[in-house]
Amino acid sequence: MDKTHLLTVFNKQFKELVEDIARVFPDNKDILTLKLAMGQILLITPKLIYKGYKKHVVDKYRSEILAGDINFFIEKDYNKDMQNLGGASSIMLDKIDCLREPVRNMNPLEQANVIKYMQNMLKLSDLYEEE
Repeated sequence: MDKTHLLTVFNKQFKELVEDIARVFPDNKDILTLKLAMGQILLITPKLIYKGYKKHVVDKYRSEILAGDINFFIEKDYNKDMQNLGGASSIMLDKIDCLREPVRNMNPLEQANVIKYMQNMLKLSDLYEEE
């Protein structure tokens, strides 16, 4: 697969993840707002979500993702991780919480689906970097 195709598949996985969370919590306005914003980001800058996921998730938490440890992500304090982002840190922390709280309230099967998406996106990012 070429990089363009891998990026398309990665973005589709991320979009499906957010859509699945929105399906479980259809009245959550934060998730719906994130879903709309994500759609715009993917149209304007398709690599942006990939780069953020690779740098701030895969590179830091590979072992937790591969182990399927969803509780790590639900309970983790991300303040230290976001310190280097300057003014954007509060926005990023807000978006993390926007996803984290609904995932915390999911049943175990739904949480397993979330970590599966994260594992799939990790594998896609590895393939993207190999190309």
